[in-house]
Formats: sequence, C-alpha cells, structure tokens
Amino acid sequence: MLVLLGGCASRQSLYWDAADLSRAPDSTVTLRNPGQAVGAVIQVARVRKAEEVKARIEEVARLHARLVVAVDTAPNAFAAPGHPPVVGITTGMLDLLGHDDDAYAALLGHEYGHLVLRHGEARAQREAPRTVGKAALGVILGAVVPFGGALVDVGAAAVEAAFTRDEERDADREGFKYAVEAGYDPRGAVRLWEKMQARSSGFAIPFLNTHPVTKERVETMKTLVATVSETLPAAVANAGQSGEIEAVDPYAREQVAVGRTVYGAGQIVTVRAAPYEDATVVERVSRYSGLRVERVREDWIRVQTQGGTEGWMRRDKVRLVLE
Repeated sequence: MLVLLGGCASRQSLYWDAADLSRAPDSTVTLRNPGQAVGAVIQVARVRKAEEVKARIEEVARLHARLVVAVDTAPNAFAAPGHPPVVGITTGMLDLLGHDDDAYAALLGHEYGHLVLRHGEARAQREAPRTVGKAALGVILGAVVPFGGALVDVGAAAVEAAFTRDEERDADREGFKYAVEAGYDPRGAVRLWEKMQARSSGFAIPFLNTHPVTKERVETMKTLVATVSETLPAAVANAGQSGEIEAVDPYAREQVAVGRTVYGAGQIVTVRAAPYEDATVVERVSRYSGLRVERVREDWIRVQTQGGTEGWMRRDKVRLVLE
C-alpha cells in the first residue's frame, strides 16, 4: 500500500479518492492508515471545495486528473502522470488552506502545470537509473471508513528526486495562468505561499525541500498579480487583500432572486441536471452569457440559459446579478 509518487511530494502514504470523500454523508470523516489507532479527521466541506476548484482548473487546463487525499500532517501536494494522471493533496494542506478557493486554485493550478508541461515524464527519464520500483495494492476500506470504497490504488514511477527548481518555477507560472483564466483571485497564490512560509517556521516541510525558497515565490506571485491587476474583473479587483474568499462576489449571490439574470464566476459556467456536484452536466456556457433564475435554493439555483436549457448551478458561483 506504500506508493511513492513522482511530483512535489517525497513521502509514502495511503491515498483516498477525493470524489468519494466529498460524498460522505457526515460533516467530518476520520481516515486511518492500517495499524494506526488515531487517524486524521477531515472536514468533508474542504474536500468538496478542493473538488470544485479542481473542476474549474481542469476546464482551462484541458486535462482531467484524479484528485486524491493523503493522510499526512505536513502541508503537501503532488502530481503524477498516468491514465488518468493523479493530483494529490494532504490532510495537512486541507487544514492549512481551509475554505480559501483562490489558494486552492493556485495550488492545484501548480500541480496541473506539472502535468501539462510533462515534468513527470522528464523526471522519470532523468531518474531512470535510480528508480526504486513500483508499488500499488488494492485495499477494502469498509473496515476503516464507514462509507467505504474511497481508498484508491495509485500507480506511478517511484523515483527519488523531485522536480527541478526551474520546473517548479515554470509550474508556478502555468498554474497562476490557470487560476486567473478560471476566474479566481490571483492574490490567492500570494496567500498560499505566505501561509506556507508561516507554517514552515521551525518545521521541515517536504513540499519545500526541493522547491524555490518560499520568500522568492511570494515575491514572484506578487509580481505576477501586478501584471494582471488591470484586467481583473471589478468584483475581484475590489475584493479584500487577504482572508478566505468564498466566492468572487459574495454580495451578488445574496441578491439572487427568481426572474433576475445572473452571470457566473470563471470562464465557463457549468449547468447541471440536478442540484448536486455529481449530477450530469447539461450545458456549459460562457461567463458572459446571462442565465435567468427560475428557482432559488439555499446552495443552488435553477437557471435557464439563453438557448433555453434549464438546469442548476451553485449559488456561490454567482459573480454578477442584473434586474
């Protein structure tokens, strides 16, 4: 069950499928590695948040990967090529980022940058003589997590060295671009690395060992933010400089009412057949395409697209409301 993945991580862990965890009926779930009396307690809402951000990053990166969660107190993340590729995030990283959509976008954008730029394949070629093997065992999770079926097999080339620092910098820039194109506040990237910098004081974090120093990354992100600040949507440009931003425009979603026209955050608005994340996608429309509100629920709204299609979108994804 011990799998060493190519990517930003260099530890061995067990991995749970994030999509399965996000469907857990309770607000928290305890994940235990076999043989451990105490496991990691995770908030299901945070996993759902990561899944939502992942979906939007995938739309702009044009690449589908499987998101997994690893039990590890250290804030960490990784990417590994495969069919499909795998992107992972640790329980420690979920705790660190909380509900900060924009920081998740920067983090997951970075990992998708590695995949799109094919850094994993390049690393495997460099490290082929030092490859230590492969390992992937299936596990029946029913005795560990009540809802079962969440523990996944993850197979990847097990290599000892991490991506080069130049590859990390390239993934930072690529990931920043994805986050912006997906409609997230790019200052989330600054918050991500400021949080990592604060967390690393006095602690050894594997995620940082082979990466450019955190202070450098904070400054790089600030420079990148300055380059796009003039083109940001008004709702993003006027948002707070720090804190956890749940939506691009929280005031807009409060104004949602039947008969009004709404516009979504991100380049693409996903309309689903039913009011839950796993429901079938009935249409994807441009953020510039207005959607008429037909029904309002606590977390979801039923809308009609300009083409006449009816379906559901997340209420907290509303960017702008018109009469």
